[in-house]
Amino acid sequence: MTNQKNRNAKPSQGKPVKMQAAPAKKASSTPYLIGALVLIAVIVWAIYRNNDNLPLGSEKYPDQGVSLHLDSLADPVRTPYNSNPPTSGWHVGSMVAPWGIAPEAIDDRVSVHNIEHGGVIIHYNPSLPETSVTELKAIAAEFQRQNPCVLMVPRPDDKMEAPIVMTAWNYLLPLQSVDKASMTQFFADRVGRGPEKNCSPLR
Repeated sequence: MTNQKNRNAKPSQGKPVKMQAAPAKKASSTPYLIGALVLIAVIVWAIYRNNDNLPLGSEKYPDQGVSLHLDSLADPVRTPYNSNPPTSGWHVGSMVAPWGIAPEAIDDRVSVHNIEHGGVIIHYNPSLPETSVTELKAIAAEFQRQNPCVLMVPRPDDKMEAPIVMTAWNYLLPLQSVDKASMTQFFADRVGRGPEKNCSPLR
């Protein structure tokens, strides 16, 4: 009898078990981190491009103005240049030095017009060893084969920033000795980038 009751008895239902909801997963911060890193990379790249690809040691000077023309070499510079050699400012509007290797010093009121056109100038102290001057001439000739807008000129000025200084519009690269890699980098980056587009950039 007991066995019969047991067979007919419904299985015990027991108390219902309350299911607990699984804890919500925290949103992964990985996508945000990746996005932030990509954004930083883009900003750094943009800054790098805006500063162009200038060699270490290059200096940028404030623009003193475009088309500040003097009538002749008899006219004094009305505002002192802010760098030595100058990288912008007053110049004779009707005069530009011939591109190439100049045997003698050229007045700043003329050469500034060259860099306004987008040229690059290699200034050097005549006291440099002859071997260094020969190296500079070879580099200048190589640059001219790539782009005619280069001028190499002696500058007998002890106040020049270094024995060798390259200039372009608003930019200057002082060098204590011949450094072809830095010079090539500066030339490639700056030639043809003056406010007047008489010279074409390399890239």
